Amino acid sequence: MDAAFLNSLEQTNARLQSRQDMAVLLLDQPSYLIDLIKFVNNPQHKFALKSIWTIEQAMLINPLCIVNHLELFISTLPEKQDDSTLRSIAKIGSIILTNPILKKAFDQLDKKVQLHMVDCNFIWFTEAYRVAVKVHAMENLSRLCNLEDWIKPNLIELIELNYQSQSAAYQARARKVLNRLKKLN
Repeated sequence: MDAAFLNSLEQTNARLQSRQDMAVLLLDQPSYLIDLIKFVNNPQHKFALKSIWTIEQAMLINPLCIVNHLELFISTLPEKQDDSTLRSIAKIGSIILTNPILKKAFDQLDKKVQLHMVDCNFIWFTEAYRVAVKVHAMENLSRLCNLEDWIKPNLIELIELNYQSQSAAYQARARKVLNRLKKLN
């Protein structure tokens, strides 16, 4: 990774335009994606949050930018992280699981890697994270139900158990997810 790219990453801030500009730089230098994934997975790294912002925005522009690094990204997902980072990570998971090409690539990954994504999403869903993290984790788990028979009933039970104590935003998404899950055979 060259100094100019690192300098740009350091200058990135939470403004959408700043994050999008950095994503464009990443898409011009796709080999840097590996380094950014490594930064994300080291919570103490000074570029961890800016790296995940960049990856998220790059995937919103070009979801397939991660396809060659999908296994690395998923196999190194952190179980615990700050809310801001996890919101972006969980959102990237949603992009992966809703994009037909990325979902097909995900389905071809080793089962152990796939189940790591399940485990992380259950942790994010059940731990004391903000609603945005929980909602993305809930959505991701609903899309991963076909991996193992135990996922769907456990997810339904957890949603129903926590439903009343959660925010209106959580409840609205929970109703959608429960409806979708109950339609699955």
